[in-house]
Amino acid sequence: MLRSDEVLTWIRGYLSDLLDIDAEEIKTSDPLRDFGMDSSDAVVLAGVMEEQFDLELEPALFLRNATLDDLITDLKSNGIVE
Repeated sequence: MLRSDEVLTWIRGYLSDLLDIDAEEIKTSDPLRDFGMDSSDAVVLAGVMEEQFDLELEPALFLRNATLDDLITDLKSNGIVE
């Protein structure tokens, strides 16, 4: 099973590249919309994560979770990460 800290580090790195900001600027408690993420970005991120981690994710996962903390909690509650 995937570890939540590994997934979080990967997501922050991905968003850092996508949004052209330092990963350290992406606080796990900040709303993702504050970084300019929209629904198209969420769908793409879900697809890339599926390939990266060999998972099946619904794009709505990123739309219903406002922050990375919320996202990790959701992934934990669905048994995707520990």
